[in-house]
Formats: sequence, C-alpha cells, structure tokens
Amino acid sequence: MNQSADGGEPRDETPAPPLPQYPATPDQAAQHPVALPVAGPDAYPGPGQGWAGPPPQAPADFPGKTLGIVGLIVAIFANVIGLILSIVALNQSKKAGFRNGPALAGVIVGSVLTGIGVLVAVISLVITLTAGFGALVAGGIAAGSGSSSSSGGSGAGPDSGTDGGTLTDAASLQIGDCILDQGGASITQVPVVDCAVPHDYEVYANVQVPDTNDGSYPGDDKMDAAADKSCYDAFAAFVGAPYESSALDYTYLMPSESSWSSGDRLVTCGIGDPSGQVTGTLEGSAR
Repeated sequence: MNQSADGGEPRDETPAPPLPQYPATPDQAAQHPVALPVAGPDAYPGPGQGWAGPPPQAPADFPGKTLGIVGLIVAIFANVIGLILSIVALNQSKKAGFRNGPALAGVIVGSVLTGIGVLVAVISLVITLTAGFGALVAGGIAAGSGSSSSSGGSGAGPDSGTDGGTLTDAASLQIGDCILDQGGASITQVPVVDCAVPHDYEVYANVQVPDTNDGSYPGDDKMDAAADKSCYDAFAAFVGAPYESSALDYTYLMPSESSWSSGDRLVTCGIGDPSGQVTGTLEGSAR
C-alpha cells in the first residue's frame, strides 16, 4: 500500500484484474473487416497446391514401339516393307497417345530410299531402251538407197522374195555375183544365183572405205554417204554410161557399227533394173 501524494489516506495500488474479452458481434466484424491476401502472378502456391512437375514419361513398352524399331531396321534393306511396318507402328502409337520416334524415323528412311530406288529404276529403264533402240538402228549390215543426191533416183530394187539361190556371207560377195533381194535393213547373208536366171542385183564393185583416225565407227550418216559415193563413182565404168542418163539403179551393203568393230570396212555395190528382174549381166550394157 502507498501513501497518496497529498498526505491523505494511503492508496491501494494493487493492479485491477483484466477485463474479460468477448467475441466481436457481427456488427463489429462488419465495421472492421479483415483484408485477405489476393493471389497475384508472383504469389506463392497455397498449401497442398505444390509445383507442376515434368510430363509423365512413356512406359518402357507401349503399342507400336517394338514394331517401329523393326520397321526402321527393315526400311534400310527392304525399303517398301520397312516403310509399311513403320506406318503401322506409328498409327498404333498415336492411337495409344504416345510418340514413336523409331517408327517416325522408319517412315522417313523408307520413303527416301524407296524414292531413290524408283528414280534409279526409271533411269536404268530409259538407258536400256535408248541403248536397245540404238542397236536396232545401227545393227546388221544396212542396205543403202543406191542413188546420188544429184540424181534423185529411188534406188529401190524389185521384190523377188528369198526362194532359190545359195545363201552366201555378205562379206564374201565377189564382183559378177548375181543375187536376189531379200529385203530388210539388216543383212548378213544373201542368196546368190546364176546370172542366167532372173535376179535382182549384180555385184559390180567392192570398195574398202578408209578407217577413221581413232578406229571408231563414223556413224550411220557418214557411213551411208561414204558408201553411196563409192558406188556412184564405180557405176559409169561398169555400165558404160553415166548414172544420170542410165535407166539402171544401184544399191549397196555397208558395215554396221557392230561389224565395223570386228574389222569390217567393205562396201559392196549392186546394180539392177528398178522395173524388174534382170537376166544376164549388165556389165557394158550402156543402159
């Protein structure tokens, strides 16, 4: 107990008991609202929310995985089959919701290699067809037209068929041999008959054409021009009249590219009558 400052009765300074705390009434809570934190873009996640983790990984095995690996390997060796397997595997994995890397790689590899294979096949086919056509044009011993460019003669011999006569190698024909026209652009053997019987042509010249500098075939056009000139030059001396005023015509057998490579350089000239077969020799006939 303490004495008061004014000398009066002493004061009792024992602390008063605390006032009881009563809960706030609804009206008081409304008058003093509590501000709650508002989540913003930089706010931390609330309890139990946690951070977003990495996406779930594909299982060790899923539909199409094994087939995709097989398709990729097969696509390297059997392009089309591997491509088909890879496409099937890729579709299976897509339906199951998984990405299939090996199957996608198999589709790419199979497509590229298949395309290359098709391109190579097309190029090979074109080369084969071109080479075959060239061999068909150049193959065999070609029968010439038998007229110079200035005369404009047709040079086409009469048709006699292939019956009769003795088949003789074209490279072995001699001047004075009488032959039957068997037609065709490629000739290796011709039927030789006695000149006393009707025949189509009489051999009147054998000319060796000069070789090229490197020994290569000069080409059909140059070969044909050389053969025509050789037979034209020999015509007047055999018939006894120039070609331009003669009623007769000539043809020739010349080397082909294949026979040229075997050493053939011989041009064989044959004379005949465009109106039909001839009996006897035409040498010195002046026709």
